[in-house]
Amino acid sequence: MPYSRAKELVGAWGKGTHDTVADSIRYHFGKHGDGRSLPKYLNDALNFRKKRGVKGKWREDGKKKWGNGDEFLIDDGKDILTFGPSGRPDSFM
Repeated sequence: MPYSRAKELVGAWGKGTHDTVADSIRYHFGKHGDGRSLPKYLNDALNFRKKRGVKGKWREDGKKKWGNGDEFLIDDGKDILTFGPSGRPDSFM
């Protein structure tokens, strides 16, 4: 993967409640990666964000959850905070 693409993928993420962006990516990839490689997970998240799921819902904490029935993404209007498959109890966290 070219450095510029890796920088774009990592640059799309925010640290959220974690100390660093790397900590956030590591945590969410471990929780929602579902057998994908890390580059594929980050690429899938960015592509999902660009397409925006069918539905978006504002949460009480000011973040927006996007979903298409199969996957979800939560962002803060600027950075991706998490991405993963829908249908898990923790997918609305």
